[in-house]
Amino acid sequence: MNNISGILKHFCILSVLMMVLMSGGCGKPSMNTNQDQMPEELTKIVDLYNEGKINKVCSLSKRWIKENPNSLYLEVALKTYADALYDKKHYYQSYLKYEDLLNQFGATSYFAYIINREMEISKLFLAGQKRTFWKFFRTSARLEGLKILDDIDSRWPGSKAAAMAIMLRADHFYERGKYFESEQEYQRITISYSQSCHFPRALYMLAESLKSQYQGCFYDDVCLDEAAVHYKQFLLRFPERAKDNAVEDTLAWIRLEKVKKEYEIADFYYRTGKTKQAVLYWQNVLEMAPESEYGQNAIRLIQDAEENCEQDS
Repeated sequence: MNNISGILKHFCILSVLMMVLMSGGCGKPSMNTNQDQMPEELTKIVDLYNEGKINKVCSLSKRWIKENPNSLYLEVALKTYADALYDKKHYYQSYLKYEDLLNQFGATSYFAYIINREMEISKLFLAGQKRTFWKFFRTSARLEGLKILDDIDSRWPGSKAAAMAIMLRADHFYERGKYFESEQEYQRITISYSQSCHFPRALYMLAESLKSQYQGCFYDDVCLDEAAVHYKQFLLRFPERAKDNAVEDTLAWIRLEKVKKEYEIADFYYRTGKTKQAVLYWQNVLEMAPESEYGQNAIRLIQDAEENCEQDS
């Protein structure tokens, strides 16, 4: 029994040690939030930032961080440095420092602030703000902007910030004509964030993304069928918004486009000598839209085809 008790005792001690290590016991120290006790030099840096002396803050905070990597106030220094870089419009360098802060202090009290600041940086990148590297070269940062949004979604799933990040990605893809990608992102909102304030617009833009994938009556029209389903959902759930967006007109356009597709198929069969198949499609046209121009033409063409058959017989 004594041996068993000893083994259990050692096991408990080891378990406690493992829990300490896993919780960050050998990582960076937790931040001391009592700024009245901050080192004098760091207090001076914070004061300079509050006075708007950004250039001095950048140089001094960079040096202080390098010289004090294990300070209890490293979190304050990193945030101040990142904020100064942001104010200088060095957005990518600022983003890297915010990332350093998040990586070193996962439970930072600045978490929400940093997420929102990174969101602003991503918006700037997606809007065309370039990043500088090697101090001279400037290049597009749109991919970085998308990655920032993806990281926000991963870091804070289910949050308002994550929903906003997904919407920003979706809007970016849609504006650049990448409708399949925008469809995927808007759909994520409709599935995972149905209670979000973004849901109504995401539902509408999901339908728009699907409609925009349609390439004409000579191509697959499944995307139109799927778009119609989401437009109808939007119409039922948000009738006033649907009216503002002329959703009923869009649904009418989809119906007419599908009629046109049937009509073009019939025309193809007729031109290739397959009159019976053509008649079947003209009949579909007539059933779908008898009052339309296509429907009226179908009546005439069916009659002509029947008369020709009678003459041939």
